[in-house]
Amino acid sequence: MSIENVERLRPVFREWGRGNFTAGMDLLDEDVVFVTFIPGSADEVTYRGLTGVADFLREFLGQWQNFTWTAEDFVPSGDKVLVAGHQRARGRHSGAAVEMTAFCLWTFREGKAVRLQFFRDKSKALRAAGLQT
Repeated sequence: MSIENVERLRPVFREWGRGNFTAGMDLLDEDVVFVTFIPGSADEVTYRGLTGVADFLREFLGQWQNFTWTAEDFVPSGDKVLVAGHQRARGRHSGAAVEMTAFCLWTFREGKAVRLQFFRDKSKALRAAGLQT
């Protein structure tokens, strides 16, 4: 199933690389748990359901110009797929260019993503994916 999920995610990340973050919403379970880091902080924030994801995207993307995420590697692990890539953007108000490596862990159940978690730290992402102890 993981290879199938990888293939389902490839077109999503092609679109994310173009700045289209509505791509992939159809893969999310209506009760999806969405966990992301807060830039400049060690804290995380959790959103629940499709409405929570949409609210986050609207707020987050509103802070940036030309925000993109380019996938570089897809690593299947059971019901999970870890995607490593680069985020690039320019601050809407500051104009500051930002680029960073980030990781996105998708957990699937019955064809839908039930959890989506973002990481800055590779070792934390690998542990969460069950790829490292």
